[in-house]
Amino acid sequence: MNLEQAIRGRWASHEPLSMRVPLSRFWTGTAPPGSDTPFAVLDVTRIEPRVATSSGRSIQHASLKISIVDGNLDEAQTIAREVEIRFERATIALDEGTVLDMRRERVEQHLSDDGVWTVALDYLAITEHFPQGD
Repeated sequence: MNLEQAIRGRWASHEPLSMRVPLSRFWTGTAPPGSDTPFAVLDVTRIEPRVATSSGRSIQHASLKISIVDGNLDEAQTIAREVEIRFERATIALDEGTVLDMRRERVEQHLSDDGVWTVALDYLAITEHFPQGD
């Protein structure tokens, strides 16, 4: 399981999130035009090269954004709080490693011209990758 799949799995297993925004409305990259709100989008904005450690494992940093889109600001903020509860400082298993830590770096709110709110949470994910064969 890669980082995006792990985040989607963790989302699905947290009822306060999955009840408000089911996986069928949680996209990676961009949401289809005309999507019903609320929905969420995961965008991995940067993946840095792996850095080897003396243990044979490697560390990698990835920047990602989780955007919550809803016509109601209060509901978007409630969903964003659930994202924080589920992902802030989280450790998540991957197929070939572990997300050691997810740190929220910034939260932004934006009202679009069509009256829809976006609450975007920027995270830094620090991952440890195991050598092949471990």
